Amino acid sequence: MGRLATGMLAVAVAAVVAACGGSSASTVTHDVTVTVAQTVTQTVTTTTPASTVTSTTTTPASTTTTTTQQAGGVPACTAARLTPVFLGSNGATGHVVLSFALRNRSGAPCHTYGWPGVQFLGTGGAKVATSAERTTSDLLGSSPARPLTVLAGQEVSFRIVVADMGGGGSQGCSTATALAIIAPDDTATMVVKLSAAVTECGQATLSPLLAGGDAVPGV
Repeated sequence: MGRLATGMLAVAVAAVVAACGGSSASTVTHDVTVTVAQTVTQTVTTTTPASTVTSTTTTPASTTTTTTQQAGGVPACTAARLTPVFLGSNGATGHVVLSFALRNRSGAPCHTYGWPGVQFLGTGGAKVATSAERTTSDLLGSSPARPLTVLAGQEVSFRIVVADMGGGGSQGCSTATALAIIAPDDTATMVVKLSAAVTECGQATLSPLLAGGDAVPGV
């Protein structure tokens, strides 16, 4: 049966070729074209690497985010973060020791180092003569300057040792009732009142900022 069918097909093809001439060539060409098109379509469908491309392009996103979150340092302790406090005064061999603190009222740590700027103020906030020599050694001993990190709610302190020259009416002396303070690394002024008037005669020493209450005598 297979040979008979093949033979009949051959006769039919021959008849078509004889009757149409170039038409049979066109038919053969069409059959080849369809076969090639099917082959190309199958190849594209089976080799597309979609899942591999997706996983590769999304991998580095988390690394970039982590690096950004870790950037940045501890800010400086400025007036915007600090509250000035008068801690008290003590007498010492012809001198008066005035102790002050700068308290970190912000919710985050800050850093500071060195000496604050100071200016004694009189009645009504008027500036009075102030000559506070910056030093690491005074009547109370050695006080080296060190970098300090001030945690939220904690403080640093400093002291001013003023020569006790008697009443405020003495020549070259003034009566101070407050102190203006400028923190290191800042330009803004903070003002704190003294609990009692102090005679300031332009002879004083100023300690650097010290950790906690280290600037306070006897602490």
